[in-house]
Amino acid sequence: MSTYKASADGAVSDDSSSDINSMLVRIWDLGPEAPAVPVKPELPNGKEGSPEYELAMIDFEGELATYKTALANFGRMKKEHAEWHALYHGPYEFETHSVNAREAIQNEPQRYVAELPKGRKPGKWHLDEKQRQADARRTFANIAARDPVFGHQGAQP
Repeated sequence: MSTYKASADGAVSDDSSSDINSMLVRIWDLGPEAPAVPVKPELPNGKEGSPEYELAMIDFEGELATYKTALANFGRMKKEHAEWHALYHGPYEFETHSVNAREAIQNEPQRYVAELPKGRKPGKWHLDEKQRQADARRTFANIAARDPVFGHQGAQP
């Protein structure tokens, strides 16, 4: 399958691979926020057996069911929050397509940002990943330089 692109002046080119880097952007993941603890509903006041109390108890049972659901969500979110921080130890930067970055920032602006806020430092995972990528580039360059064909491509006498 061929891919073509058209410029603003209408010129058509089949070199779309040079555009891939312009579609990728780097954004920061600050991690999930700590979840808020749900508030437990209070038992209704009144005399047991009275119609007002029974109606209040029906409302209370609905609120209690909502509270139980919120409490289960709180437990799950608290676990996810702890796991994320245990893994990344703070913010990390990643590369994604611009449309995905825009969507992430719009949907969760407190989590995804274009620039690391002042006073925040990258997490341990981010620093380790940068080092791993640098090591991989160095290793690839060394292997490519020793390759009898690939290492000499483009060499000028």
